[in-house]
Amino acid sequence: MMSLQNFRLPYRAKALAPLGPIGLDLSREKLHLVQMRFGAGRPTIVAACSVDYPVPKSDLLESPRALRRFVSTAMARNGFSGREVVTCIPAEHLRMSMIDYQLESTQSEGQIIATRALELFNVSAADSVIDFLPVRKESGGDDERAALVACADRIHAEAYLDTLQAAGLEVLALEIGPVALRRLVTAAIEHDPDRTVLAINFGRTRSYMTVFSGRRLALQREVRFGERDLLRLVVRQLDVDEDEAQRLCYRHGITAQPLDFQAQSTSENTVAAVLAEIAKGSFVDLVEEIEQVAIFAASQLRGAPIDTIYLLGSIARWPGAEAYLSNLLSMEVKLLDPFAAFDVESTNQSSAETLDPIAGIAIATGCSLRQGGEDGKL
Repeated sequence: MMSLQNFRLPYRAKALAPLGPIGLDLSREKLHLVQMRFGAGRPTIVAACSVDYPVPKSDLLESPRALRRFVSTAMARNGFSGREVVTCIPAEHLRMSMIDYQLESTQSEGQIIATRALELFNVSAADSVIDFLPVRKESGGDDERAALVACADRIHAEAYLDTLQAAGLEVLALEIGPVALRRLVTAAIEHDPDRTVLAINFGRTRSYMTVFSGRRLALQREVRFGERDLLRLVVRQLDVDEDEAQRLCYRHGITAQPLDFQAQSTSENTVAAVLAEIAKGSFVDLVEEIEQVAIFAASQLRGAPIDTIYLLGSIARWPGAEAYLSNLLSMEVKLLDPFAAFDVESTNQSSAETLDPIAGIAIATGCSLRQGGEDGKL
């Protein structure tokens, strides 16, 4: 059993290097890349792109030559420097869960967590890669702790690294999404470091809610809410195939405004209202999950309320999703926009207009913020 942060290729910092590593995120539909320049003041985005795969992702990963050509072209066209990357292990090969535990005099904290994780995921130490993130917990006794544990099969982690290396990339660090998100959220709230925020990362079949209190992770919960179920509702109601349903959602999105058949609405507004009506029941269920997370987080953080909700992932691509959720929750909901948290070199200003959506590069941005010597823990 090994830790993700030390898995095969430990991070090696370049002394006084003006540019950081390239954050790389192979999402379901796109390659996301971000690179930062570090110096005095805020980091600066020097290159960023989101590029559609030329073939299905699975086919691309099975052909190192094709992947190398694809990644090299994206880097060359968008001003990236070097081949050193920080990336997250693919979500489909990762399991995560929150655990509570108590400190013991006979075992180290790491040993206690590893033992609990192996039991929880029913895996062996020899075949697994385990990592954990301490969770801020202000209730309970001094010996009561909590952690977010992550588990990947060693064979999948090795195959992913081998694929990237065969594609000509040097993987400096392999980590998990919540670590990358913590860096980005910390930058987004740098002027108000005591804020408590909730990041919702929408996936295909499940979504992850992560609460951050300042720089610390306070809570993570997986919920059965994903884009695929919403698209299937659209398929049934509008009698279209899933590809067309996705195209409608990505183009028109959803609106908080009610559908008024008597008004002379534009066709786009009408479609957005119809889609909102179809998805309403599922979003109401999501709101109930959010409210439960907010109540539990407050109990762990001495009553601190959630100030802002940030969206990223698949459903963040739907135009109007943040306004729709904000209306249901009566609180501030935003897309997690990396371009708002950092300086941007003038040659890259136009990139913000081509990233669809801007929140899609959140994980890659968090990876690009990793610094030499960082241990990956929150």
